[in-house]
Amino acid sequence: MVESWRSKTMKKNLLKTISLAAAALVMSGQAQAQTQTQPTLYVSSHVNYTKVTDLPVNFTEVGVGTRLGAQVHKNFAAELGYDDFGKQQSGAVGAKIRALTLAGVARVEVAPNTWVRGSVGMIRTKANIVAGTQRIKRYESEPFVGVGIEQVLRKNMSAVAEFRYAQINQSNARNANLGLKFTF
Repeated sequence: MVESWRSKTMKKNLLKTISLAAAALVMSGQAQAQTQTQPTLYVSSHVNYTKVTDLPVNFTEVGVGTRLGAQVHKNFAAELGYDDFGKQQSGAVGAKIRALTLAGVARVEVAPNTWVRGSVGMIRTKANIVAGTQRIKRYESEPFVGVGIEQVLRKNMSAVAEFRYAQINQSNARNANLGLKFTF
């Protein structure tokens, strides 16, 4: 079944609307929540597995990333991230994708030292696509949503697993990552 342009546009607009509503909900909860006297800073590094459909090459690759965050309340944080999603080559066609992210993260403790987390934010991607002698650079900015789990391992160290989804241009981007978070 071929999806119409209108159907794709409606899905994209729905994702943007849900993302903005979730961001507003997170921010309103954060404003009402009791804040800490000082934000806690953290840095995390992760390995990611990314699958992007509808590119000139089937993009499924392992990459790496890092995030810098400020935990402004025990349940709310703001994150700035960088991801290198890797490079995929198939004959004369290839793609390399990198991204910057800005996200709000909400989390809830479901068991001692175990947190379920959700993230809503914006992703700015740069895709370098090579098709024969033609080189294309695509820049896109789109909303994303994510869900994950965080397990405290030591006082200042946690393991984090997260799944993120974004619809970039006409491509569906799915990203799963696993990493360590260090709190200062």
